[in-house]
Amino acid sequence: MRNSDGGIKPAVHTHEGPKMSSNNIDKIAEIHRKIGTVLLQDWDPIGVSHVPEASDEYDSYVREVYDVAVQTRSAQAVAKHLVKIERETIGLWPGFRRWRRLLPVAQKVLDLTPKC
Repeated sequence: MRNSDGGIKPAVHTHEGPKMSSNNIDKIAEIHRKIGTVLLQDWDPIGVSHVPEASDEYDSYVREVYDVAVQTRSAQAVAKHLVKIERETIGLWPGFRRWRRLLPVAQKVLDLTPKC
């Protein structure tokens, strides 16, 4: 979901731990924006990256992809999650072991996320 300045609105976990500072929220928003760019430019399972009106096509998946990356720190887990989105949400049949071909995309996502 895009906010008024075109960035992706970060999901704020208010039920976990202390309240996040605006600096942390800004950092997470920037990470979410970059993950959205990776999803559009590198993942793009429906081939819309060249369509300007579709620049936010995958924004609804950013939060869950971020969460998988932070919680697992595993490119394999992120890649398998992207395949799950392709199959269960988008309605594609990604094929056997597609997750392996998505490992470079998943690694880009991991490289953007903070190490806990």
